[in-house]
Parts: sequence; structure tokens; C-alpha cells
Amino acid sequence: MPMRSAKAMVLASLVAGPALAQVPSPPPGWPGAAAGAEGIPCAVRPSRIVTLAAPMDGIIERVEVRPGQKVHAGDLVAIFDTSLGRAEEALAEARATDRSALDLARTRVAALETKVGRLEQALERRAVSQADVDAARLERDTALGEVARAEADLVRAGLELDRARVALARAEVHAPVDGIVAEGVIDPGEAPGPNQPIATLSVTEPLRIEAYVPTALVPSVLEADAPTVRIAGIEHAVTLDYASAMADISSRTISIFFTLSDPTVLPGLDCVLTSPVRKENP
Repeated sequence: MPMRSAKAMVLASLVAGPALAQVPSPPPGWPGAAAGAEGIPCAVRPSRIVTLAAPMDGIIERVEVRPGQKVHAGDLVAIFDTSLGRAEEALAEARATDRSALDLARTRVAALETKVGRLEQALERRAVSQADVDAARLERDTALGEVARAEADLVRAGLELDRARVALARAEVHAPVDGIVAEGVIDPGEAPGPNQPIATLSVTEPLRIEAYVPTALVPSVLEADAPTVRIAGIEHAVTLDYASAMADISSRTISIFFTLSDPTVLPGLDCVLTSPVRKENP
């Protein structure tokens, strides 16, 4: 959706009157509707928080990251103990490559085909009875069923090998996105429970800026062509993302969100939206 259209829709909803709901208020002590010359208070947050769940049961063997470390998508985060998984893979591979039962069944079928052929010739000479031929044919057909069963067993063994290899691959936990490792990384030797994450990643490219804008100033903020924020005394250009559909009933503010791409800025910092609400000096 074009930016101008998005702004128009938000402004139209504001003209109709923002919904008042019990949403989280700005941090204590922030001016909210009393924003002055310093601008509108805001906060720097990650754009996403990604929790890495345990893909399997087991014990963590190694952890390859530490809190605060930057990781890229595909980087190894942790690996489970795979001693049992490797043993199961070796057993499944042995079963999947063992063709002795199939070869034996096929050899038996070939021998019984010869036997049936000879008995059929003997039957023409009236040297054997029809019952002898029928019994040989039944034995041959049974052997053909054993061949089919041996072939199916090999197929199932191949599928079990695939499953064992998938389980081994799941023992390695990789980062799904670029981000920064947060606190609470699991330790080697632990067996993660159903609600215990392996690690948590903060996605900081881009960062999300949440500004607590007094309702009276929302139209001017949304119409700004070049919004800026000040973080640690440095001005940064930001891009309008969206405005919350609900106003905070206690502070009479609406959260407006911006994005910021700057690797030098860390989430968790306070900031001030300085444009377009900065007052000019007389």
C-alpha cells in the first residue's frame, strides 16, 4: 500500500475518533500529552523476538553462541548429543542395505519355477498326478509372496534410514534469522523441557521505534515527510511503519511505530521523536 494511502487511512480513523483501550502506557515519568520542546518520548525495540524451541528430546552437547553475540541465518546455535542417534542410523543403514533375504527368496522362486516346469512336462507323460503339479505351483506362488515381502521390507528399511538421518539433522539447531542472542541461552548438559527455549534472538535489522504520541499531535506526525529521532544525542532518520488502532486511555497517547536501520543503535535505549514536533527557537 502506498505510504500516502496508509497515512490517509490512519488520519481518517483519527477523525472518526480513536478507540480508547487499556493498552500498555508509556514508561513512568514520560510526559505523554505534555511533550515539550524536547519532543515526543519513544523507545527502541527489536523488530522481532525469535524463540528457538527444542526440535527433539535429549541432552545438549554443545552451545556455539553466547548472549550478545550477532548471528546470521544458518549459523549453528547448539547441538544435541547424537550418540544414540548415530547408533540408530547405523542400524537402519545395515537393514536398508541387507539384501540377503530378497536374494534368497528370488533364488527359491527360480528353483520352484524349474520344478513346476518339470512337473508339468511329467504330467503330459502321465508320470505325475495333477495334485503334484498343483502343490508345486502353490509352493512357487508362496515363494513369490516372500519375494514381495522381502522387497517391502527393504523399502521400509530405507524409510527408517531416512527417518534416522532426519532425526540426526534435527540435533543441530541453527539460527533461522539474523539477530543478536539474548540472555537465557541454554547450557551444555541440560535437557530442555517443553517450555524451555534453546536461545532467543532479537532481530535488530531493522529496529522498531515506538513513539508515544499525544492524540493532538498524531496528524502532524503522520504527515511528516522526514521524521527523525534522537538517540544518545545523535539524530537518526526513521521511516513511518504504522500507527496503533487504539489510544492509551490513561495518557491520551497513540503508539506510532517507525523503523530504523543502524547497526550502532541497540534495542532498549530511550529516544525522543524530534521531528516534526521540535519547537523552533525564537
